[in-house]
Amino acid sequence: MKRKRHWTYHGEKNRLAVLRRDNYLCQLSLEGCTVVADTVDHIHPLAWGGTHDPANLQAACKSCNQRKGARV
Repeated sequence: MKRKRHWTYHGEKNRLAVLRRDNYLCQLSLEGCTVVADTVDHIHPLAWGGTHDPANLQAACKSCNQRKGARV
């Protein structure tokens, strides 16, 4: 079954730009970090009023991004 895309075309361009900006390195470095970033994390979560602005985004590995969630 094909997964639904989470990002729009414009959002995908921003996501890739953030990953390149952070050299594909996880910026969170939590326990279990794989170091190689493959996702983008919202520094100030959307659930708490954050935006999709690149200044509010950071590269993160899947493990760290899932561990952080909407908690800060």
